[in-house]
Amino acid sequence: MLNNGPKTGSSKACGRAFSRVCRKGVRKGVRRVASRKRALLLRLCPRRFGPLSPQAQARFERATLEQLETWADRLLDVQTLDELFGENPQS
Repeated sequence: MLNNGPKTGSSKACGRAFSRVCRKGVRKGVRRVASRKRALLLRLCPRRFGPLSPQAQARFERATLEQLETWADRLLDVQTLDELFGENPQS
């Protein structure tokens, strides 16, 4: 049965440690997902748009998970890398 009474100093410390471990795990998971999405885009984009410039490769490398997801969603709907990056969206 769980004790729902006041937390002692050691149980508070345990809770904080658990929270830190959880946050660290989430960050690691986000980095892993981003790495896989990045690798997929770096493999597919040259097949669709031709060889990537060093600038485009660098842009993929420094992209956030949110950017990578947006680009992955757009990949089949755009004609150019600029459109993928959202710099010249289609009408």
